[in-house]
Amino acid sequence: MSPYITPHHKKRNRAVRIEALRSLILLTVFISVIFLASFFYPVITLPKAPDFDVLPEIEKPDIMSDPVQIGLSPTHRFAMKNYEIHAVAAYAVTARILGIRYYQFDRPSRISPVDFALGWKHMSQDDVLQDINISQSGRFYYWRTRNKTISERAIITSSANTHIIPADREIWRQLRRLKKNDTVTLRGYLVNVSGRYGFRWNTSLTRADQGDGACEILYVMEVIKH
Repeated sequence: MSPYITPHHKKRNRAVRIEALRSLILLTVFISVIFLASFFYPVITLPKAPDFDVLPEIEKPDIMSDPVQIGLSPTHRFAMKNYEIHAVAAYAVTARILGIRYYQFDRPSRISPVDFALGWKHMSQDDVLQDINISQSGRFYYWRTRNKTISERAIITSSANTHIIPADREIWRQLRRLKKNDTVTLRGYLVNVSGRYGFRWNTSLTRADQGDGACEILYVMEVIKH
């Protein structure tokens, strides 16, 4: 036989269910607020673009010179598409475009849709490049050569795979018009990028490194095609 449930018990059970439902709703709202706050945090707390006036007026190097890099002190942070961009150095490079590779499906492609393999000094010269095979994939730049007239060290220090972050639509339009073997000056910031779920993407700050982490991440604010 089922136990007899008095009206008092019915009211108490209903009150318990209502309280449980209220607690569930409050928990859902709390979790949603935390999620949205984490999603929009960089946009809410940081400026949406750098102030170009705070950059030092760095010179535009010629193609037979090394890129110009000046550390920023203090450094500058701003938001872009829910990523935090941390500008650590002003940077200008004049180089020959050795390769262009577009990306659509990896995580950085939302802000960095293209990589340029860039060469300056020795790595901009036809007589050197004719014997060097160059390719790009997976956000890396690869070279292969039997040319004994240029050392491995010279190749490393006068070329770089550069992850390009266009500052705005106009810069992106100018970048898309560039082609392999064009000579171009790019000017802007070397940046580190951070995002949700622990995403970190840091720029190289030296031209002498190689391998993972050796690519420059360049927030491009000026494009000059030569």
